[in-house]
Amino acid sequence: MHKKGSKKPVFEKRTIQLQTHLDKNTAFLTVNPADIYYLTGCTGSNNHLLVCPESVYLFTDGRYLTQIGEQMQIDLSVEEISVSHPIEIALKEILKNKCIKHLKFTADSMSYLMGKAMVAALPSDAQAVQDLTLFNIRSIKDEMEIETIKQNLHITKAAFLYIKGVIEAGKTELEIATELEYYCKKQGASSMSFNSIVASGVRSALPHGAASDKIIEDGDMVQFDFGIMKDYYCSDFSRVIAMGTVDPKLAEVREIIEDATKLVENTARCGMTGQEIDAIARDFISSKGYGAYFGHGLGHALGLEIHENPRLNTVWDKPITENMVLTIEPGVYLPGIGGVRLEDVVVMRSDKFELITDCGYDS
Repeated sequence: MHKKGSKKPVFEKRTIQLQTHLDKNTAFLTVNPADIYYLTGCTGSNNHLLVCPESVYLFTDGRYLTQIGEQMQIDLSVEEISVSHPIEIALKEILKNKCIKHLKFTADSMSYLMGKAMVAALPSDAQAVQDLTLFNIRSIKDEMEIETIKQNLHITKAAFLYIKGVIEAGKTELEIATELEYYCKKQGASSMSFNSIVASGVRSALPHGAASDKIIEDGDMVQFDFGIMKDYYCSDFSRVIAMGTVDPKLAEVREIIEDATKLVENTARCGMTGQEIDAIARDFISSKGYGAYFGHGLGHALGLEIHENPRLNTVWDKPITENMVLTIEPGVYLPGIGGVRLEDVVVMRSDKFELITDCGYDS
């Protein structure tokens, strides 16, 4: 199948880059929708992509045949699967014809049943091997990806500034979350990149406190954490709003978290590991007496998915290299009082981070 009209060469470039890691008897299989879009430009909920050294096969059901024909950005063969012709049969035929001896795969989005189907499709003399090649390729963003994420952050910032103007005591967290998400959709977001967090008062001590029917009150610290999906890429953003005078401890923590965020952004350097960058914030927060209340990693990569690798945490011992896009989001959570998390998105350049979240911290 060949798409009519022009194609974006970046997709072919990505696929060729993956193929350079495959010898003549090796293929690569993924069912992760983000992987499949990244390589082909195709979307759908029942797609399976097989990349061979000199050819590409996309398995899907009848619901997506027309859609794939319109979306595909590379030359590929589309193989229809169905209840009577399931993926294990369709895949087995191609693996046998291509004399595949090693099938590399990504396991992050593969169900147990799909794993069984993959094993059943393997020729008797072949083996399946989990592989991180595509993860490594996707972790390095090109400038088009970075610009798309940056534009999505502009919408995210605008939404937060809008909410700052309409939030008031007496409204519920759910009401504010609904207004926030409606504004994002009006600005072009196709969806939110995750369930929006609006957590007020003592609920702000819940790191993932989804919006509830709690009424926002004077004296509350209100934690926001949200992002949008637009043009297939995610944004991620965290800020707080103080509803009048908040608990002195929260006011103190708010300053500590801002200082920790800026410290990381100004001192982290290209080539440092995720552990080392995490330690910049963790050691600073600990020096202020709140280390025990910073219970999660400092950040994560994002792109086509909201949480990608690499990570900034206490165990990620691999280097952070040029053009990786990551969040910086230290937080302190005091049970029974509240919490504060601030989050920026940064790009690691050849020497240090470039901040691409264009929004201050004033609450």
